[in-house]
Amino acid sequence: MTLIVLSLLVAIARFERALGQFWHDGRPGPETGKAIRSAALSAYLNLHAHCEGLLRRYLAETVLTPDAVEQAGYPELIRLAAGMGLVEDEAAWMRAGEDRAKAERELEGQGVVEDMLALWDFSDRARLLVGRVLDGDGVGAGRAAEVQSGL
Repeated sequence: MTLIVLSLLVAIARFERALGQFWHDGRPGPETGKAIRSAALSAYLNLHAHCEGLLRRYLAETVLTPDAVEQAGYPELIRLAAGMGLVEDEAAWMRAGEDRAKAERELEGQGVVEDMLALWDFSDRARLLVGRVLDGDGVGAGRAAEVQSGL
């Protein structure tokens, strides 16, 4: 679990650095601006993937079987994590999943993320997730039985 948490912390730092560069680079030329934006979106996707991986790993070790975690869709994963207190704002995490899909489409040239600032909030959610997992056996251990009984 430690390696996953450390890689998530690195992903948070990379995302914040990439998005910070996007916001603070002034008015770069069109090609440079596009490259910086793409880097920020890629960093967001990487951060989101690390968060989802941490949630899946934590749930597999505390509540569900590995097969059940693998089969769980993103909404189910977030619902379970919220039930255990790992994520505070279930609706915000669902929006983050939608933002992930928008970022993927933009990088594929099939759409545009209209509100890049909305992505910034996700680093705070990711940092909170890390804290809860590290305490976490604190958060999760007490609620694992409750969540399991509701499955």
